Amino acid sequence: MIEPDRTEWQVCCAFNAFCKRVLKNEAINIFNERQQRQAKEMTFSDLTPQEENQLYTLDKQYEGEEGQSFKWLERK
Repeated sequence: MIEPDRTEWQVCCAFNAFCKRVLKNEAINIFNERQQRQAKEMTFSDLTPQEENQLYTLDKQYEGEEGQSFKWLERK
């Protein structure tokens, strides 16, 4: 069956609906990605001391040299 020619208004409406669907699907994708990322994230205050110690390393090359040093603040 041959479909009759669409009017310009019908084409605009179809394109409008398509664009809205694309935007809605993209918003859903972004929301799902954020949910997955939040499920994997952890705040520093939730870390155990052992996990905190795994977050940094000391450079052995400069060990023993005097210079600027930094101290970690302990959690309260």
